[in-house]
Amino acid sequence: MRLRDLAARYGRRIMVWADILLHYPELVRELPDDVLLLDWHYEAQERYPSTELLGSLGRTFWVCPGTSSWNTLFPRIGNALANIRGLVRDGLAHGASGMLLTDWGDYGHYQPLSLSLYPYAAGVAVAWSGPDAAQEALDQAFAVQLLSVAPDDPAVAAIHRLGRAVTAPTLGAPNRSNSALALFDEPLAGRLIDMVDPAALEGLRTAALEALATWSRVPRPDVRHDYTFVARLVLFAAEKLRASQRIRREFRELAASRGTDRAVVLESLDRAIAVLGEQRARLAALVHEFEAVWLRHARRSEIGQTLDRFAALDARYAAALAWLTEQRQRVSSGEPFDAELHSYEAGDYRALWEEGLAELLRLVELVGFDELPADVRGFLTQAGLAAGSDGG
Repeated sequence: MRLRDLAARYGRRIMVWADILLHYPELVRELPDDVLLLDWHYEAQERYPSTELLGSLGRTFWVCPGTSSWNTLFPRIGNALANIRGLVRDGLAHGASGMLLTDWGDYGHYQPLSLSLYPYAAGVAVAWSGPDAAQEALDQAFAVQLLSVAPDDPAVAAIHRLGRAVTAPTLGAPNRSNSALALFDEPLAGRLIDMVDPAALEGLRTAALEALATWSRVPRPDVRHDYTFVARLVLFAAEKLRASQRIRREFRELAASRGTDRAVVLESLDRAIAVLGEQRARLAALVHEFEAVWLRHARRSEIGQTLDRFAALDARYAAALAWLTEQRQRVSSGEPFDAELHSYEAGDYRALWEEGLAELLRLVELVGFDELPADVRGFLTQAGLAAGSDGG
């Protein structure tokens, strides 16, 4: 209440996230009448029952959808649109007096802020015209006002296409897209190698290539620079994971076919070394470009979070190349190839939300899976870790 009093002293009011109150609605009467409740939901749903509960309490509340721009290399556009429209619709039906469109930057805000421009525009359109604001009018206005292109320019269609691609089956997930993890996943032992459908990766790659070609013609320089960089980053992530899948598949085929000619094994190792070496060089160029994109918009503060992740990924490339080179030497001298990677040590390398998953798995070891809150159990189940294993 001291915070409330401090705000009131300056003619302001405080806002409170309402999710705790949804579990304990009896606490609402302990809050002063001028405290504004914020009902946040970031996933598309058929209905948002919380709006009805908050409306029944007789308190002022706003609905808070999200841009779906975080935990992904490109915004989950379809989810953002459905989330904004649906939550505003239900909020209006139950007495919400406003909408706060939220935008986050989990794990270092590695996505450029300009990627949220389209969801921002959608939020403005829905706030002004209601949840049934015409999609075609929104797209045309965005093209003209934000991209400085013709109303029917394919640049907006490319936004929708890439937004769909990052949410394709095995890539899309609640509150995130595995497109981001594909960028940072371990090159030889990453969890996504066996998890992501190659067809989804091909769709992601195609959408990124089409977006790159289209966005390269956008006349507004700040948007053009950011969007083409992200298209290249998505393209790299898709090709990186696709190459990892191809390498592991080839190695497993070698393991399954006993007595494979040594020359065939060496050719496979040479291909893997060449591909990972080329990717490592591409990564270095993208890191340099990432830093330039960041500094066009922000100070260096917190850039280290993402640069450290890139450095850790580069170290994994170095380790993978060293292991492959060692394996080549062993095979050349007549020793067997470790095609199943038993001797390959990825250590405790984890990236992005896998860092948080590691903490949750330690909690599972301490208290047991069944003792966790239902939402945490659901999160682990969705991540393929329902039994507290490492999923691989």
